[in-house]
Amino acid sequence: MPDFHNIIRYKPAWHLLFWFSYTVFYTIQYGLFQMDLFNTFLSCLFTLPVVISAVYFNIYYLLPKFLLTRRYKIFFPLLIVSAVSFTLLLRLDSYFVIIPSLYSDNFQERYYTIGFFRLSYLISHFVSIYMVVVAAAFIRLLIQWYNSKQQNQLLARENLETELKYLKSQIHPHFLFNTLNNLYALTLKKSDKAPETVLRLSELLDFMLYECNSPKIYLDKELQLVKSYIDLEKLRYNDNLSIQFKVAGDTSNTEIAPLLILPFVENCFKHGISGQTEKAWIKISVDVQGNSVALVAENSKSDEKQKENNGYKEGIGIENVKRRLQLLYPGRHQLEIKEEDNTHFVKLELTV
Repeated sequence: MPDFHNIIRYKPAWHLLFWFSYTVFYTIQYGLFQMDLFNTFLSCLFTLPVVISAVYFNIYYLLPKFLLTRRYKIFFPLLIVSAVSFTLLLRLDSYFVIIPSLYSDNFQERYYTIGFFRLSYLISHFVSIYMVVVAAAFIRLLIQWYNSKQQNQLLARENLETELKYLKSQIHPHFLFNTLNNLYALTLKKSDKAPETVLRLSELLDFMLYECNSPKIYLDKELQLVKSYIDLEKLRYNDNLSIQFKVAGDTSNTEIAPLLILPFVENCFKHGISGQTEKAWIKISVDVQGNSVALVAENSKSDEKQKENNGYKEGIGIENVKRRLQLLYPGRHQLEIKEEDNTHFVKLELTV
């Protein structure tokens, strides 16, 4: 189906079509009434300059410069003056050009006895001009409304894309900072796991720099990122942490916005089990059913974290992902976050 915006770009062709349609309509309407199509057609051609001038004066000068800018005190006097002027011009055209050129002497004699300022003729001329002006103004305003709507939609889309890029740019340094901290801790211990950590980190950076710039990625790519992050954290916690990571359903054909799941997994480590030395555990599950994706992330809470504040302490990543969910999945997501005495619980449901 052709785009309406592309169709209305061909202004000269549409203007020619408009005036051709007007001429045909005028000729048929009045020609059949007078039983003289040819003279009616010629009469229409004689009146076209006045009608065209009135239409373009109104839609390209009066409307945009005064009516649409709400300068009504200037618009209405100018409208009245111009209406009187164009009506008189058409009357002059009819009185001194059309009647002498197209009609017989007997008709001219009867016509001129009526007089130049016959009210019924003046009203007829006014109506014949301004019914075209009104039709053209309506089309002009309709096109302007459509263009304005398109521009507003484009601006809103650009603002949305800008905000999403900003939010995503916040995730990158935040995630990198946490991972480098982990690597720093390993290097201080001169751990043999440091090289493996560097390798995992390079894989994550490759994903975040090149693959996550798309509006959507396959879910299995996101889960691969999550698994690499978990492997990094396992290197740091050794055997002091029990992690369950389960995936159910077809993730290879399901697409989501990138970096939606990782912040919740990261939060399990940073604001959950961090500082917990014994019996620390994390349970993460992702279930795909049709176009529905459900994430459940639950972790134990250290004594140190239980003493911090009274509420669930969310990092920048969680606040960030909440905003992205509002922008990308309005009305198509549910996020539940609970804090209990010994655990944190997060459940995210998406309709993709």
